[in-house]
Amino acid sequence: GVGTRLSSIARGFTQGSLTRTDRELDVAIKGRGFLPITAVDGQTVYTRDGTLSVDRDGNIVTSEGLFVQNAGTIPANARGINISETGQVSYIDNEGLENVVGNLQLAIFQNPSGLSGMGGNLFHETDASGAGQFLEPGLDGAGLLQQRYLESSNVSIVEEMVDICL
Repeated sequence: GVGTRLSSIARGFTQGSLTRTDRELDVAIKGRGFLPITAVDGQTVYTRDGTLSVDRDGNIVTSEGLFVQNAGTIPANARGINISETGQVSYIDNEGLENVVGNLQLAIFQNPSGLSGMGGNLFHETDASGAGQFLEPGLDGAGLLQQRYLESSNVSIVEEMVDICL
């Protein structure tokens, strides 16, 4: 008889499992952090979705075509693209030489649950999340990057079904 009421919604940013894709621009974040992205309006937003590609101008972009900050530009004649676990972005040129073009950073938040969802796996900071601290992957608690992998959902359907029944 008294009904139910939603008291809160909490986002969990625990690590999901990593799935190998073999796409050279897929990158998973192992540990804490978000990739900083430039939104259409110029503001910085954040994602853990590492489904990246190169646009017609050589910019590394998200699946929605938004620019990944500090990623650099890849020329059309690049023979291979490498993203190191510490964020260094490079390509192999026609002579077989490696050329560094960017250094990805990760944004760490004091309270990632306080980020506000925008849809499309994008988030923006709020007073509750605090300002993002931009770090090189692997330093001061920031996660590392894993090229050719994507992070799967961190939700266990079995655990969620059990929780509903309790």
